[in-house]
Amino acid sequence: MIGFTVSLIRRSGRGRNEDSDAATAMDERMAQIEARMTDTQDVMIALSEKLDRIDGRGSKGQDA
Repeated sequence: MIGFTVSLIRRSGRGRNEDSDAATAMDERMAQIEARMTDTQDVMIALSEKLDRIDGRGSKGQDA
């Protein structure tokens, strides 16, 4: 992740003194985004598992 951040900063043409501060800020932001995406993924997995359980019960009830 940090390599991606550094490459974006280098491409932007900022000065060397600003690179470390900008890289740190961008890395923190990327970490926040990654944490939110992980949380969202966890919720989606939980919903998928719940729907699978509901579908399982529904098909058993229809067969009986």
